[in-house]
Amino acid sequence: MKLSTKSEFENTITYLKKCLDDLREVLPEVKETLELCMESEDILLNSYSIRCLIERLINAWPPYEG
Repeated sequence: MKLSTKSEFENTITYLKKCLDDLREVLPEVKETLELCMESEDILLNSYSIRCLIERLINAWPPYEG
């Protein structure tokens, strides 16, 4: 991504700050779920839990409106 104007740069910085804020909200949940997966031997439950985590992380990432 090439930032050619100050406005584009500022918009990108604002976007990245929003991304970090949104990800901070879900990281405790991600950590807890991963710890539970490590303790469990249920492969189906673990794979489902990890798939849900990936979806949660994707949904936490806001679309870029630059």
